[in-house]
Amino acid sequence: MKILLYSDESVYQKLHNYYLEIDEDGNIISNEFDRNSSDLFHINNIDYINYAINPLDGFRNVTDVIIQKSMIKNKRLMRVLMKFKYINPKVHVILFMDDDPIYYEVLLSRIARFQLCNVVTNEKEFDELLVNDYQQDLSHHILKKEKRSLLREFERY
Repeated sequence: MKILLYSDESVYQKLHNYYLEIDEDGNIISNEFDRNSSDLFHINNIDYINYAINPLDGFRNVTDVIIQKSMIKNKRLMRVLMKFKYINPKVHVILFMDDDPIYYEVLLSRIARFQLCNVVTNEKEFDELLVNDYQQDLSHHILKKEKRSLLREFERY
C-alpha cells in the first residue's frame, strides 16, 4: 500500500493528528499518516502529479492518491482525473475539498457523472470512505443542466 498525498502542510497535519494513536503516558504508538514511513509520500507541489499517473516511469505500486482541491484549478483537475481513470484505473483517487463544496457544483457534477474519484471534506469522511471500501454515492451532486453562471464559476476556479 502506497499513498501519495498532494497537499499543503495543514491537510497533512489534519490527517496525521486524526490517525495518531497515543498511549496513557503520551508516547506515540502508531500513525498511519506519518511522513517517515515508506507507505506515505507527502508532496507539496501539484506539478509532480504526472509521476502518480504513469505507473511505468513514475511511482510504482500506488494504491491511493489524495489531492487537495485548493492546490489545483478545476480544468486541470478534470484532465488529471480523466488521465487517472484511463491510464491507471486501479488507483483510488480521493479529492480532499478544503473549501465549501457548494462553490464547486459543476466540478462535483462532472466527477459524479463520470465516476472519476471520491470526494471528502474532512478527516472523518476520509475515514468513513476507507471503512466502506471506497464506496461512495455522489449521485446527489449530478446537475440536470449546467447553467451559464455555474460554468463561468467553473472556468474561474
